[in-house]
This record gives sequence, C-alpha cells and structure tokens, in this order.
Amino acid sequence: MNLDYQERKITGDNPNDIKDIAYGNNNVSGNLDKLYHGTIVTGVIAAKRDNNKGIDGVINEVKIMTLCVSANGDELDKDIALAIRYAVDNGAKIINMSSGKLLSMNRHWVSEAIKYAAKKDVLFITSAGNNALLLDEKENNYYPNDNDSNEKEISNNFMMVGANSYTLDKKLRYYLTNYGKNNVDLFAPGYKVYTTLPNNKYRYSQGTSIATPIVSGVAALLMSHYPDLKASQIKEILMKSGVSYNIDVEMFQKDDSKKMIPFSELSKSGKVVNAYNALVLAEQISKSKK
Repeated sequence: MNLDYQERKITGDNPNDIKDIAYGNNNVSGNLDKLYHGTIVTGVIAAKRDNNKGIDGVINEVKIMTLCVSANGDELDKDIALAIRYAVDNGAKIINMSSGKLLSMNRHWVSEAIKYAAKKDVLFITSAGNNALLLDEKENNYYPNDNDSNEKEISNNFMMVGANSYTLDKKLRYYLTNYGKNNVDLFAPGYKVYTTLPNNKYRYSQGTSIATPIVSGVAALLMSHYPDLKASQIKEILMKSGVSYNIDVEMFQKDDSKKMIPFSELSKSGKVVNAYNALVLAEQISKSKK
C-alpha cells in the first residue's frame, strides 16, 4: 500500500470536509470497458421496451439521473451523502444505490442525508450486498443502512434488497446475497439477469446490484400510475404485495456445515417483489384515499 497516494487529488476534494462540495472529475466515459456497473443497473430499470433490441427494462417511461459515487471500489461516505442530497434537490423521487460496504467512516453524514430524503418524500432503495452475511449479527454491518447506534430505524423511506435465483428449491436464495430478518426488507431476482453494457452490448449479470434496480423499477411504475402515494406507502406496498414461497433454502454456517431455513426468514417481508401484485394493492390504497 502506498500511504502517500492522494486518490482525491484529481477531483480537487477534501474528503474530510462535508461542506467542500465543488469537486469532481467530468471524464465519465474514459474506461467504459471496466466501469460498466452503472450501465448494467440502469438497463434493468429503463432499457427501452418492445423495440426488439437487447432487453426490456422494468419501465421505460422514466428519467434516470446518473450520479457517480465510485469509479471502482468502496465509495466514500461524503460522496454518498452529497449525491443523495443532490438527487433530492434536483427532483429525484427514487434513489437507487446498487453498492455498499462493510465499513463506514462518516456514517452520520449518510444518515442525515437519508433523513433529508425522507423529509422530502424520496424513496431510497439500496442493495444488501454480496458477502453471504447475516446482517442481523452485530459484527456484520453493511452500509448504508437506516439504523442508528441503538439499532433503531431513522426513516420510513429506506429499503434494502436481497437477491434470489430463479429456481424454486433449496437454491432460491442467490448464494452470495446478504440477508437478515431485521435488516433486509425484500428480495428480487438477482441471478443471471440479462442487461445492458456500454457500446450497445449486453450480458448476464448477478448480485444484489441487479435485484435492487428491479425493485426501483417497480417503485417507479407505482409512482407513475399513482403519484398521490407517498414514498413510505410505496415501500409498504412493495413489501406487502410480494410473493411468498414456502421453501426451505440451503445456508452455509460459519463451520462450513449446511443448514436449511425458511426463505421467509431471510428478510422482513419474507417475500419476492411482484409488479402485478404491487399495482393491484396500489390501486386499492389510492382509491381508499379519495
């Protein structure tokens, strides 16, 4: 490790000053062969539908605001916090963050930004991570999350998404996804999902980074049809309307032994997102408000 390496020099940034916001690097297309993660995620949400090319996104009547918080590797808390606030202040209704990390140096900056998004009625959806960890165990922190130091939720607009596979058997859980009855809200498909790459290419991808934009896409679908619903209501609808599976899934323990547990125990809702069910429930809730 080079302790003298100044990774923020090119962006002109002081990473320890949250008030220093005039920084960045506007070269966003120099390494598209390596830095394609954002394109993969965006395609899942918004690839043009019914044009007989590539894939169909969850919804194409949507605008994407692309904000880069990391070129490659773990993102800094300052970048996350400022990106959240920028998105909120510039009209975003849903924030999709398909990344995360195991260590947070300035967690309070991000927590305050999440609460700011909640105050402005913006839904925040993030990935649970791909470390095969039970996030309910204290030593297995994953950031960002919406818990305070006492493990109490700080907002009602935050969702964490785990990934499932496409087989309705003991391998229903994508084997690398993090999970937790208290910390992961919902699951979504995240294994061998066909999506976009730069330069008009496509590929199969996997992980919670893929599951998260599926949930974000469904959330956008609900908001576009039912703009009267609040972010907290969209979250509740997504969790209540998912599909339940009475399936025991295979889990590896710390001693490498295997254990079977109900898929429903892997998240708060115990469910997999379902767009049709979500639209039906949103219709019912929207009508009840009139």
